[in-house]
Amino acid sequence: MYKCNLVLLLLISSCKKEGCQTCTQTLSEDYYPARPGYPKTTSSSYHSCGPNNEWIGNQFNIQRFVFNDTLYTKALSVDCE
Repeated sequence: MYKCNLVLLLLISSCKKEGCQTCTQTLSEDYYPARPGYPKTTSSSYHSCGPNNEWIGNQFNIQRFVFNDTLYTKALSVDCE
């Protein structure tokens, strides 16, 4: 039982080492012509650990789609600190 607790403690603390970041991902959605409840923005945070943090953070991606007479815009951004 002691070994399991020790292993669990190591797993929990392993992401608190240097090089780990807290990232916030934000999604903004909008329609034109306007739809009820839009524009809306949602965001969530997560922890990122590993060698790829340099390219994960500070990204911005915008996409536009046309459905019949409606323009849908989606903007996704990721910011890591």
